[in-house]
Formats: sequence, C-alpha cells, structure tokens
Amino acid sequence: MKKIIATIATVALVLGMFTGLVGAAQKEDKGMGGMFMGTVQQVGQDSLTMKMAFTEFMTARVILSPDCKYLDLTNPPEEGKEPPALTKADIKAGDKIVCKGKITKEEGKDAIFTAMVVSRVKEFPKPRPPQDDRGDRKPQILGVFVSATDTTFTMKAPDSEKTGTFSYNEKTKFVRFAKEDGKREPQKITIKDIKPGDKLVVVAVPLKDKEGDDKERTMTAILVTVVDEFPELPPPGEGRREEHRPIIGSVKSFDGKTLMVELWKGKDIKTVGFTVDEKTKILYFPKPDGDKKPEPVEKKLDDLKPGQKVMVDFRPDRDTKPEEGVIAGLAIRIVLIDEFPPEVAMGEIVEISASSVTIDARVDRENTEKMTIQITSDTKFVIMKKGDKPKEAKLSDFMKGDKVAVDYRDGKALVIKKVMVPEKK
Repeated sequence: MKKIIATIATVALVLGMFTGLVGAAQKEDKGMGGMFMGTVQQVGQDSLTMKMAFTEFMTARVILSPDCKYLDLTNPPEEGKEPPALTKADIKAGDKIVCKGKITKEEGKDAIFTAMVVSRVKEFPKPRPPQDDRGDRKPQILGVFVSATDTTFTMKAPDSEKTGTFSYNEKTKFVRFAKEDGKREPQKITIKDIKPGDKLVVVAVPLKDKEGDDKERTMTAILVTVVDEFPELPPPGEGRREEHRPIIGSVKSFDGKTLMVELWKGKDIKTVGFTVDEKTKILYFPKPDGDKKPEPVEKKLDDLKPGQKVMVDFRPDRDTKPEEGVIAGLAIRIVLIDEFPPEVAMGEIVEISASSVTIDARVDRENTEKMTIQITSDTKFVIMKKGDKPKEAKLSDFMKGDKVAVDYRDGKALVIKKVMVPEKK
C-alpha cells in the first residue's frame, strides 16, 4: 500500500505541471482534488488501469465513482455547448483519457484516487512550466550553455550568437535525462555538471525585489534541463504525434526479431515494423466470465503468426520518421486480440429505417461525410441524457435530426446512442 501511495503522490506531482484541458469544457469543481491522465490499459467493473501520460514507465489504477460522468472531448465542443456524453462501455483499451476526481482512502481498495469525471481526449494537455510568485506561467527558453559563476549562468541562442544571463539559487532544480535500461530517466545534477556546449531547456521567471514592487530583475531559473536535442515544437494547430498510441493491426510477418504489422484503419501508412527482444511480453486476455476479471495469459513468440490480430504497445524510435514499412520502435508488450475494437461514427441522422441508418458523420472539426450503417437484429439502441443514466430504447425512438454516436463493426451497427442535452433554463 505504501508503494501505491508513493506512486500516486509522484504522479500527482508530475500531473501538476500540465494544463487543464478538461477545464476548458466544464466548470472547475472546487470539491475535486486532482487530475490523472493516461492511456487505458484495462477497464474493470469499478476501476480502470492506465499507463500514465508523459511518465510511461508508471501505471495507476483508478476507482470509478458510481456517479462518474463520461465525456467525449476528442473534438472540442462549440462555444457554450456541452461536450457529448459517453458511458463507461465507451471507454476502451488504448483510449487517451483525463480523469478528474479526488484522493480517497477506501477500505479494501488498493487505489486511492476516485474519478468523478472521465473524459476521452484526442491528445493529452501539454506541459506547462512552474508558476512564478504572481501565478503566471512562463515559457521554456532554449539555449546552449556558455559559462557560470556562483550565482549566474550564461547561454547563447541555438541559432545565433546572442547571449542571455540567468541567476540561480538553492531552489533552482538542475536535471539531465540519461538512458537507463533503454529508458530515458531524469537525474538530478548541479550547475558544476553542465559543460560548455550542453543544450539547455530553461524555465525562468522575473522576481520582485524586497520592497515588493514589480520592477523586473535578472531572470531567475526555476528549472534547468540538459537535453541531447532541443525539443521539436509541433506546427501551429497540430498536436503531439500519434506515436504513443498503441498500434492495432494484423501480423504480416515475423522473423523472430522484427514484427511487421498491417495497420487497422491505416491511411497514409499501411504497414509498420517493430523490434522484438527477450523483454517483450506476449499476452492474451480471455473473454470475461461474468463479473470475474480475466487474468492475462502469457503467450510465446510462435503465436505471432500471419493474420493474428494484435495491439502493440511500444517505445517509439524518435530518430525515425513515420514512413511505410519502417521500424517504429521497440515492442514492449504485444496483446493478441480476437477482433478489432468497434469503430465510432458521430453525427446527425439524415435517414433511418429498419435496415439502416445514414448519418452526417463528423470527419474533423470542419468536415462531415454521409455514412450509411446497417441495422441488424443484434443492434442495440440507447438514449443518453446528461444527468441521467443511459436508458435502453427502440428503433422508433430515433428520427431524422437526432444527434447520435454509432458503434459499428464491418459496416453493421452494434449500438446506436442518441445524445440529448437538457435545455438551459
């Protein structure tokens, strides 16, 4: 239990550095005490396990409150509109989620964070630097180390000879990332460990003087990180690369060391490769037996046969650009799956009959396309209204103009969910 509490505390500190993306879509709940984000690994009856965002070597189990709300923030809602509601059944392994909730201690529970709101997102909120004494957020400054004194250091701009001087004190943190067992781990260092020519990422703030006026003095460094390469910022409007999302597809070939996978829903890139070593885990999760959680079954490399459906969790090779057939990285875990997860189409009903539903499906924030999905005798219908529990429905409850989310596979609707938002009073 102590180990779990220590892990939760560490994760809470790490997540304290990230922006509140979810807060942009919903009002802040003063009763909530924390936010966790990560990639879902497994969803249980009253909890879920996730691989933590930005600290992929850490996992955490989160308790799901009986009153937990589930939201879809993969596409930011329009100004003044509520984000689409989801159900727990919509949260799948591989989803990126942000959990808002509170620290709790429940008897017999081995997790101490209870989620009150779980939001599915397209990209995790981006890191933000520490606050200064006014609560302002300051950007990161990139530069090359030149020299230092007992209280200041100087660095020059990456692309010119222009220099800047920063002060530092006993509160300034110095960190260098180094590879250990194939992973990049942070190591605490001192100013004396930094050499001329080292690349630095600096978070610095102007501090008030002793009299408390706002006159800015020399910028004081809060955090100094030594890096191998300067971080690449995405072009305006683009988020993080999708490399960290587990890859889903079918085995094309495997020679004992290199696994080639034909991507499920691959567009520009159809195949991708992974290096497999002795530490790569091969697992299979049997179908649940009632409420009993399925235990993972360890498999062998021989089970990676052509045609086998897999989900590959991997450590990206950042020196390689994503291209057709290239090695994307080292496979950490390969999960054998019986079938691909259902696809989801969201939009407004254009036409509906006993045999099919046509919706104006959202492709991205600006574009839609008409999509027709078959309705079968196995198709389920659900009405989802904010503040109420999902209710079973019938085909006759759906009509043209309704906003829906359709879970489908092979062109056949599994679940059609009508999303209703109460009118504002």
